[in-house]
Amino acid sequence: MHELVLAVEGERGPRQIQVSRSATAKEVIEAVVLETKRTELTEIFLEDEEECVVEEKRVVELVIEEFRLIHVASKGKITVTVVYNSRQVHRDFAPSVTIETIIAWAISPSALNLEGVSAEYQLKLGSEVLTPDLHLGQVAKGEKKIAFSLVFRIKPQGAK
Repeated sequence: MHELVLAVEGERGPRQIQVSRSATAKEVIEAVVLETKRTELTEIFLEDEEECVVEEKRVVELVIEEFRLIHVASKGKITVTVVYNSRQVHRDFAPSVTIETIIAWAISPSALNLEGVSAEYQLKLGSEVLTPDLHLGQVAKGEKKIAFSLVFRIKPQGAK
C-alpha cells in the first residue's frame, strides 16, 4: 500500500488515502468517491497541469520520483476572473493550477501586462488573502466560475 496526498475540489486542506502501488487514476478516483461520498469527482490532475490524467495511468508512478500534489476534481475547467483596479481579465483553468500560476498569468503581457514578478502580488477572494500554493479547485468550492482581486503583496515594515 502507498499513501497518497491529495487536494480535493472544494476542500481547503489536503487529504491522505491509502492505495495499492499499482492503483490507476480510475481506482484512485473510486477510492476518493468512496471516502468522501462525492460522486461528482471524476478527474485527476497533477498540480499545475491543464490536462487530466488518463484513467489507466498508474498514479503512484507519477508522483514517486518527484512529489507533486494530486488534485481530484469534478469534470470541467473553472472560469477565472482577475480584477485589478478597474480592469479585469478572464481565462479557463484546470482546478489543479495553483494560485501562484494564476498570479503569473494575470500579470503577464497576455493578461494585465503589469510590471514586477508574481511574488510581489497576491490574490484575494473577498477579504481573504490566498496562499500561492493553494489549488484553484480548493477555493472554488465546486463552482465553475470564480473572481479574484489582484493586489500588491504587503511587506512587513523593515522587510526587504
